[in-house]
Parts: sequence; C-alpha cells; structure tokens
Amino acid sequence: MLRKIIYFSVISISLLCNPHSFAQTADTTESEDSFKDDNDSTFKFVDEKFNFEEFEGKPAIDINYGFSKVSIDKVADKFAKTNSLEIRLGYKKEHDFIQNDKLERYNFDYFTFSNTSTDLASGNDNSSDLRSRMWQFGLGFERGYGYRIGSAAIIPYHAYGINWSRLEMQDFSQNDFDRQYIDLFDQSFRFGTMVEGGVKIKLMQNISINASYQREEISPRVLFWKESGSALIYFMGQGILDHFISNISESSPYAAPIVSFVLKNALSYGYYELKKEKTAWPFNSGAPLKYDTFKVGATFMF
Repeated sequence: MLRKIIYFSVISISLLCNPHSFAQTADTTESEDSFKDDNDSTFKFVDEKFNFEEFEGKPAIDINYGFSKVSIDKVADKFAKTNSLEIRLGYKKEHDFIQNDKLERYNFDYFTFSNTSTDLASGNDNSSDLRSRMWQFGLGFERGYGYRIGSAAIIPYHAYGINWSRLEMQDFSQNDFDRQYIDLFDQSFRFGTMVEGGVKIKLMQNISINASYQREEISPRVLFWKESGSALIYFMGQGILDHFISNISESSPYAAPIVSFVLKNALSYGYYELKKEKTAWPFNSGAPLKYDTFKVGATFMF
C-alpha cells in the first residue's frame, strides 16, 4: 500500500512539474527501462523516471538526526537553534550500473515524518531568539550512483521531496512586521519542498550510514500556478543535466557518479538560493520559511 501511495503521489507531481520526464515513461517499453544486455554497452540514463520497477526494492527504514538553522529573509529577528529527528519509510533498490559489478545504481522512494524543535537542541543562551517546534510529513526520493568496494559501497546521492509542515512558535517577536509575517506560518499547515545532497556508506548488505545537507523551504501561501511554473524551470534544468550526464556515462562510466552528484546538487543549491526571497522564483511571491540542516543517520534494509 505504501508503495502505491508513494508511486501515485510522485507520478502526479512529476506530470505537473516535469511533463518531459513523464512522456519518456509513457513512451518507453519495458526493455528500455532496464540496462542493455552484455553485448551492448549503451546505457540508458533514467535517473528521474518513475515506474513500477522502481518500487520492487526491499523495505527500508532511514533514521536521521539533524542540526538546523531557521530563517526568513524578510524577518530581522533571529530564530533559536533547532535540532531534528526524522524517520523515512520506503523501498530501496540497488543494482548494477552499466553492467559493471564495481558500480551500482541506488533508488530510495519514501514517506517521511519528522520533528524539528528547539527542545531537541542545546546551547540556546540568547533569550531574545525565537523558539519554535515544527511537525512535518511528506514524500520524496533519493537517486544516486555508487562505487562498490567488496560488500561495501560509497554512494553519493541527490534527493527531492514535498512536505506539509505545522510550525508552532513558543516565543513571539516584538516587531510588528516580523510578528505578522511569522503568523503566516504559525499554527497552520503549510506546503513546502526540499532538496538534499549526501553520501551513503554501505557497511554491509543491509546497513548503511549517511551524512547529508538539506535545504527546505516552506511557502507562506500556496500560489499554485506561480509555484508550478517555478518548479517546471527547476525540472527542465534537471532534465538537461540528465541528458548531459547520460553522455558522460557512455564514455566515462566511472566519472558518472561524481559528475551526477556535483551537477545535480549544484543546480538544486543555486535554484534554492534564488528562492530565498521569492518562494515561486522568478515570479513575485513571499519569502519562505527556510531550514538548512546538516544530518547524520543510518539506513536499515530488510
């Protein structure tokens, strides 16, 4: 049931935000979704495609602890330090990359639930900083290409997700403008998106440890058409990178995992930097509530 929920949710968002990728999925046969046979070294790069084969992996639980910085560009007041505890439940799949037993392709599609709060943090000595807690749930995926070292592996990856968050402020700003703007988020469910770049180190077949950096932005109000247009620009950029990385993978397969990690996460970081003042960049919109989080955790596959 969870696999179906994740599948239909993500495929609907992909149709809205990335019609090019969806068209590829619809027009591609089953034989094209997989790698070519041993007599054909051509590699079909399908990083952002979604199909039922992607969800045939093993159940996995991903647990992360994070150190977050909270901010809103339009707000002068400082937020107190927050830490986060997150659990991701989903399906993980690993298999050969370009028929090479030294490289592997990594997919993880998941449902996430998390709590980010000053109650989990220590060292909040400045009494003027605004304390907060946030509950959140959402859907996302991780994609990566890794290097195998015996039964272990090092997997750099890129992630994207959507979420719904409820912020609860424990302190209130004395500045009228700041308080009114923060009130747009306080005590209400708000829609947001996140990107993440990280590295997983597989210690053995079913256990991995990971470290990652996540940028999350929550909208003060949902501007459907503007945010859809902004997302379309992002996914078009990712689609161009897919094509470029596909060409690299054919000529230099050992370079593809690193090139994919660097380019995809660089594009995500740049795009989200542009969104700091406008949630629906480049369209006129309000500044988002931002969470920048460094996370460490472990993944258990069953």
